[in-house]
Amino acid sequence: MCAKARVDRELALAREIQAGHVPDKPPQVPGLDLAFVSDPCFETAGDYHDVFPGEDGTWYLAVADVSGKGMSASLVAASLDALLMGPIEVGHPTDAICARVGRRLNARTPPERYATAIIASLDPKTGVLSYTNAGHN
Repeated sequence: MCAKARVDRELALAREIQAGHVPDKPPQVPGLDLAFVSDPCFETAGDYHDVFPGEDGTWYLAVADVSGKGMSASLVAASLDALLMGPIEVGHPTDAICARVGRRLNARTPPERYATAIIASLDPKTGVLSYTNAGHN
């Protein structure tokens, strides 16, 4: 197999793996109409969004963007996805999630690679939305 074909195959696989980290359609959340679209500039990208159910019925929304484009940004986005799971699953407040994930992501990536994000939690029973903006416009 030639080098170009191997690289093309690896990029296609990377795009498929990244697609598994961002849902193609949002889950059904009572009382909400959710929609999102992601169209990477290259085969892979640092765009990230997801909606997670918490153990107590709370829903969490994460929207993030990693600096840069392409494969390196998608690797950081995959790390971000993995780092979010723990604090969300145990029900940390959004500011604690951002602080914890930010520290760990910063420790694992070079300074020119960073992510901005908004993490929100919604209690559908009360309608209370809490969020933390971690530098994301």
